[in-house]
Amino acid sequence: MWVFYIFVPNFNFMSNNPSKELLNIYQKVIKVRHCPWCGSEEFVKHGKYKYTYRYKCKSCRRTFLPSTGTSLHYIHKKDLFISYAKFIQREGMASLKKMCKRFEIAPLTAFDWRHKILMSIPLNDKNFLSELFMQDLWFLFNQKGRKGIPNSRTTGNDPIFLCDDKYKTRILSVKDNVRGEMKLSNVGGLKKEHLQRLFEKKMKQIKIITCPDIDCFKDFAKKRNTKIIDFESKIKIDSKIRSFNIQNQLFKIWINKSLKGVATKYIAMYCNYFLGFITHSFKPFAQSYLLQKNIWPFYTLVEEFYAAFVTKYTSLEYAFPTKRKWKTSKFYYLKEWQFRY
Repeated sequence: MWVFYIFVPNFNFMSNNPSKELLNIYQKVIKVRHCPWCGSEEFVKHGKYKYTYRYKCKSCRRTFLPSTGTSLHYIHKKDLFISYAKFIQREGMASLKKMCKRFEIAPLTAFDWRHKILMSIPLNDKNFLSELFMQDLWFLFNQKGRKGIPNSRTTGNDPIFLCDDKYKTRILSVKDNVRGEMKLSNVGGLKKEHLQRLFEKKMKQIKIITCPDIDCFKDFAKKRNTKIIDFESKIKIDSKIRSFNIQNQLFKIWINKSLKGVATKYIAMYCNYFLGFITHSFKPFAQSYLLQKNIWPFYTLVEEFYAAFVTKYTSLEYAFPTKRKWKTSKFYYLKEWQFRY
């Protein structure tokens, strides 16, 4: 007597025993609003994949998951990744060596996971209100981790680099009465054009700027016909300005001492994380973070964005490019305003 068994595919959402937190992220937090490949809003459900649905775009005919393009994209150990992100949210940024030991992962995995998490921080497109505080922070141009550069970690101690504006990475820190931002500006001397590029569109309601007594800030305020107040003259009598200055100094200490320096290629992401961490608004699995469907292309194309930044906004030569490549990097829908640089 012959016995035949019919195999039926298991579409149970509890397959592979995912955690309750991971199920909640896929079923309640992540929202599918458009195709991550072409941006079309015309798509339909296209079967199931483990604990979630698969979708198919009517325009480009490609399939995708709710997490496609997000920080969870191409993460195999998703529950461990969530624990990793929660640790950064709760405890702050620890060294890669400590994270490797704690989560039993390879150094490259710890490095990649960290940056995918930091890239998922949403960009703020709201306008500034009332009076604006501005301050210029600088770090030496840093190529930490870039292979092929001799003594890449020690050249910063050379007095030649310390005294030459050509090697200074400029971070512009700004804050109104409600929120703050830190932006990577350029490498070299700071000019009013850099301030215009980063903040002009958000300053329609600004009538007073409190900033250092530097020509670029004066020229910027003069062109906008905005009143300017000297930063140093008010720092001793205004608690808000004093708090803003302390915040910026803590950022410099954190970058230089705690993290032993950050490569200029990645420093913009650390600016966003620092502000989110000190204001308790850094929540890597909040809906606003998981709506960022362009994390995978940013993560895989960051070397190209960095090359463009060095070419446009520095007087240095772009050299020693990284060799890591991904096949799907350029197939995603991207808008220019979403670029981190």
